[in-house]
Amino acid sequence: MVTGIIGRKVGMTQIFDADGTIHPATVIKAGPCVVVQAKTAQTDGYEAVQLGLVEETPAKTGKPLQGHYKKAGVPPTRVRREVKLVAGSEPLKAGDQVLVSGTFAFLKWPTVGLFALAAVSSTNPS
Repeated sequence: MVTGIIGRKVGMTQIFDADGTIHPATVIKAGPCVVVQAKTAQTDGYEAVQLGLVEETPAKTGKPLQGHYKKAGVPPTRVRREVKLVAGSEPLKAGDQVLVSGTFAFLKWPTVGLFALAAVSSTNPS
């Protein structure tokens, strides 16, 4: 059984408890995911599947990746992740807890005070 899915963050919301406590929650659009490649113990030495997240607009890919997707018979995807297979695991049901991991975009330059970097310092006598 596949132990993960791929999703994209949509935004944030709030969940209220019965006593009025507010908890932040992240809204994630999960799927649709397609299997791009299946890894087997005979050919690769381990069991896994390569998943791709299908989006509204197809991804622009080079010729080697186009052949990879054409062989699988799936549309090109921007996000592709490998997920290990676990034998004998139970399928997910409504209300199950799911661990989520993700990546974030790192800004190379600061967005606040960008012009202060090139400004004249206050110790300049002029």
